[in-house]
Amino acid sequence: MTEPAPAATEAPAAKPSSEEAPTGTIRPLRLTAIHLGGVASLAHGERDVELSFSESGLDILRAGEDLLGRLPWQRIRALELPPTRARRLRRRQPGAHIVIRTADGAASFEIPAVSPEQLREQLVPLVERHGVGSD
Repeated sequence: MTEPAPAATEAPAAKPSSEEAPTGTIRPLRLTAIHLGGVASLAHGERDVELSFSESGLDILRAGEDLLGRLPWQRIRALELPPTRARRLRRRQPGAHIVIRTADGAASFEIPAVSPEQLREQLVPLVERHGVGSD
């Protein structure tokens, strides 16, 4: 059974989360995401998803508050940021793509509001702090 989601403040998408919070912990990072695969309770392409990275690990939420699952940092083997594919006939800036790997498999998401470089910059402090593998 999953625990209720912790209260977290929303970090702006374009601002790195490397700033230390007053208590010495890194600020939580909340990202609006599109599910690409790997989570059984989410449809491929489902857009009403939020990823919340905090000191506890990763919470996957629907509609911002409905907790679908929690992965503590100890269960996350790697966070990968593969290159995005160029989209033909579209001129919008592509979002970042993230793959979360555990011993049980992988889940992938598109993060449309953040560039791959911005996402990498935001995740590095959490990844380094918790010893998670990354690309």
